[in-house]
Amino acid sequence: MPNLLGSRAAAVGTSLAAAAVSTAAIMIACGYYRNAATLPMQLAFIAGPIALPLIVASLAPSRRTSVWSVTAAILAVGWVYVVYCDTRLDPGGGASFAVIVGWFAAVIALAVALLLTLALAARRR
Repeated sequence: MPNLLGSRAAAVGTSLAAAAVSTAAIMIACGYYRNAATLPMQLAFIAGPIALPLIVASLAPSRRTSVWSVTAAILAVGWVYVVYCDTRLDPGGGASFAVIVGWFAAVIALAVALLLTLALAARRR
């Protein structure tokens, strides 16, 4: 079985594929696809924050799998909470702003990915 994070090109491709699958799963589970007028905006606001930290993690000079796995785990925790909040039974109804938690998780994941990538690059020199 080939290593999907072996080279930088493969890691970026894996990151984009993971972001696409995650975005599709989140949008289907939460029902975000039902309004065609806001679909492009929702795609960008979900796929972008997922893809950016994963792409940064895939640029690590060494230990790429470890950096990518930590980044993906942070993203997964945040976006699973978004799905949980948007799919639970809420007798009050109303708008859900749970996606902000996903964005916050993406900011944390991006910071971790940047720090680990820069630390590994500095250690390598």
